Amino acid sequence: MPHEFAIGEVYFPPLLITVMLAYFITVVLVFIANKLGWQRVIVMPALVELCLVAIITVLLSRFIAFT
Repeated sequence: MPHEFAIGEVYFPPLLITVMLAYFITVVLVFIANKLGWQRVIVMPALVELCLVAIITVLLSRFIAFT
């Protein structure tokens, strides 16, 4: 069962930490895609970024146990 992360007296839920980590991974992937020129073939880049955050969040929460 996941537990909260405590930084000082502030408690953070594990899903918040997972979403933040997924967002940073998505930023890196989008930066690489921009450098390689893959973003020009995507119709709706903002939607793709949102979907990447969701997919990476699910993968991180599935394979990384926060205990």
